[in-house]
Amino acid sequence: IVLIPLEMTIVLCAVLLGFIAVSQLVGRKLFAVLKRHDQGMMRETIWGLIVLWLIGWIPYLGMMIKMCSIILGLGGVLLTRFGTNQNI
Repeated sequence: IVLIPLEMTIVLCAVLLGFIAVSQLVGRKLFAVLKRHDQGMMRETIWGLIVLWLIGWIPYLGMMIKMCSIILGLGGVLLTRFGTNQNI
């Protein structure tokens, strides 16, 4: 019972890390569609976060897309064990 707050903190960090990774992928795809390659990782991530934030304003659909991106990101983080398994 004492370790429950630690577990919740680790899960929250994994969710945030995964969501940021998905937003970076969204930003990369956005720049690929705009044919502006070789943008910085921070620029891709910020624009991906902006796109996901704007999509979040769509009723029902936005919430489902954000939840899917959170679940995909969490799965990616857990699959790589927080980035320690690079051989995937």
